[in-house]
Amino acid sequence: MFYNPLLTSLTNANVANNDELLNWISEPHLNDDRRNTLGVWDAVLTGELIELRGGMSAFAVGAQRRDRTAASIGSPLSDGTENAILAFTNGVPSSRGWIDNNLSCASCVSTYDLNQDTNALFAEFSLPFWDNVESQWALRWEDYGGAIGDEISPKVAVSWRPVDDLLLRTSWSQSFRAPNPGIIGDGLDSSSTTFLDPLRNQQVRAGLLPPTFQNAVLTSSFTLGAPAPDVGNEYADTYSAGFMWTPSGALDGLSLQADFWRFEVRDRVLPESGSSAMKRQLAAFNAVVGNPANYVLNSSLDSQTSPELFIKCDPTALAAQFGASSPQRLNCVVDPRLYQVDGVEESLPSPIRNLIQLKLGAINAGEITADGVDVKVGYRWDSDLGRFNLGLDYTFINQYTLANVPGLDNGLLDIGIYNAAGTTGDGNLVRSMPDHKGHVTLNWSRGNHSATAITRFIGEYTDISAKLRFADSNPFVKGLLSETIDSYAAL
Repeated sequence: MFYNPLLTSLTNANVANNDELLNWISEPHLNDDRRNTLGVWDAVLTGELIELRGGMSAFAVGAQRRDRTAASIGSPLSDGTENAILAFTNGVPSSRGWIDNNLSCASCVSTYDLNQDTNALFAEFSLPFWDNVESQWALRWEDYGGAIGDEISPKVAVSWRPVDDLLLRTSWSQSFRAPNPGIIGDGLDSSSTTFLDPLRNQQVRAGLLPPTFQNAVLTSSFTLGAPAPDVGNEYADTYSAGFMWTPSGALDGLSLQADFWRFEVRDRVLPESGSSAMKRQLAAFNAVVGNPANYVLNSSLDSQTSPELFIKCDPTALAAQFGASSPQRLNCVVDPRLYQVDGVEESLPSPIRNLIQLKLGAINAGEITADGVDVKVGYRWDSDLGRFNLGLDYTFINQYTLANVPGLDNGLLDIGIYNAAGTTGDGNLVRSMPDHKGHVTLNWSRGNHSATAITRFIGEYTDISAKLRFADSNPFVKGLLSETIDSYAAL
């Protein structure tokens, strides 16, 4: 075999391309530039008030000022670029066309520059009215100015220790959350959603079936947030009641506590649902489906096989000639160019319903009711080997129910389920929410040494999309589909 030391030397050399060449091959573009600042000024005065039956009362009063800025500079490619080559002359591009969103997720980033100044006053009082009873009373006023305005948030909490080993506690509060500048200027994060789309059914597009959710096909789409300058505050009432038991004597080292909680949220800031976006497009579709002049051959929407695009057809004549249920009649569909709406982007022309993305703005929508219980059990003991702590943390979510949310008339995924607890949710309004979860911890310590082992577990929950996917899946996938996601544990 011939050996060439020069060739070997060149092969092993580490020859790097310089920046000028790399920039010529692929011009760099800034995808996004986001900058946030937060300045907080606090002034707090604390002290004692008067002696009550259960002890000395105390207070804390104060003021706060928050100055927040949020700025974002999106890529210029978010607005598209004239970079598509349409024609050549003598081997050189002579005509170019416009391309939208040709940078990965360039349209995920908006350009905005927002300021949010907040003033707040607050007061809190600890009032032990009786022996072994403590109460906290708090009030907070916040003013965001502008469209958000000002709100008052009260809170009351009471604890009672009837015996040394047992503490009972309860609380109630009202709160609000103002929309952050990112939601106002850019919208919620990009994600994906699954929903029932009537226009995915060719019989619907052909005007042979009404565009109802009963005739819809399960569809998934990428989603983008949209700026929401008019979105307002969220409001919530929060309730809790619980106990803590730390027995002495033979059970010394044991602790048991449980807290029952409930949240009642209204005007929650949520992304518009996929079904809600579809309603706008279905309204546009219904406006043109009844006119025979608005139909084209579905086969002429395939640019790979049809020499001419958007060929007109007469659905009435085709039905009379070949029959209303004939393939020829099914091939005559409403021209998709006539029912395009803002926020729903699909690939055109295409012989199938091919969604690219949905642009869903944030809205204040409906009510969410959630309740459940948190349980903690611990046991501590000492031995010649050191100190051991064994603990269990467990959460049960009884319900996470959505009501009066636009686009949720038929429940999550349009299948009549409104309580998302113990389900996979719809991926948009609410994501997977196992109703049983927790972890077990074992800690050992001795002197300067310690070790901890943690086992996390999640109980089984329901995949609510399984039934919808079953009808359109092939036999192999059908064999894998299950309505139950098994429980699992991880150490």
